[in-house]
Amino acid sequence: MLLCRSDDKRRLRLLEEELRMAKEATVRLHDDMMRAEERRQRHQDDLDRVKNALNESESRRLCLQNQYDNAQTEVCRLCLSHNFLCVRHPLCLLTKV
Repeated sequence: MLLCRSDDKRRLRLLEEELRMAKEATVRLHDDMMRAEERRQRHQDDLDRVKNALNESESRRLCLQNQYDNAQTEVCRLCLSHNFLCVRHPLCLLTKV
């Protein structure tokens, strides 16, 4: 019976050691997961900032394109009103034809 107790104690120590190692692994994995989540959130924030900047840039581009088109139309209108043949502005050529 003494051998059984000695084997049981040894087995118990082994199980306790396995449990301790499993707990340490769990803590490490949890910490790794939290760091990965923080990185993911940081990248998501960066992506959102870039998307917003892209949207703002596209809005400015469209605004500038509209201003350019309006200026082009005004130049063509002035050319036509003064009977100029403006070869630099395609709209003038199209309107004259």
